[in-house]
Amino acid sequence: MKKILTFQHKSVLDKINEGVYKCDILSEYYNNTPKCYKMLRDRLRINHNPIFGWAKVLEEEINVNQKTIKRCLEMTKFDSKDYVLLELNIPDKFVDLQNFYMFVDARCEEEGIDPYYENFEDFPFDVIFEFGENEEIQATFPEIRKEWIENIYSFNDKCEYELYK
Repeated sequence: MKKILTFQHKSVLDKINEGVYKCDILSEYYNNTPKCYKMLRDRLRINHNPIFGWAKVLEEEINVNQKTIKRCLEMTKFDSKDYVLLELNIPDKFVDLQNFYMFVDARCEEEGIDPYYENFEDFPFDVIFEFGENEEIQATFPEIRKEWIENIYSFNDKCEYELYK
């Protein structure tokens, strides 16, 4: 089992309560980098978009605390009024891990933002799945099942948190 944290819009909770939530949202990132998203779908063997979360930040395994929430929000912004934090325990076979910064580099390369390579196909995709000791690791997974939820938290702009009511 992998402990994963994921920020989800509050509307997703209704879908999870029905049993299983699969991502049905096409983000701006997806629209700008469809090849990167296809790679993740292929690795998970799914036809829909993956759900993103965190497996490791701040050089340690993921834990719910103010410091972790702050770091996650520094890397990906979510409005505390509209989002909740889910603490999940997902069977390993459903989780794919990526080096967060290497995945961001691949997205930037596909978008043509600060391109380093002559073309996107030259990007060394293996680096996305290589981890050093101090790497921040994002996780992708095909769905959120109700039984995978350990806790749900609300949080505020100061990264204070409490169990969601």
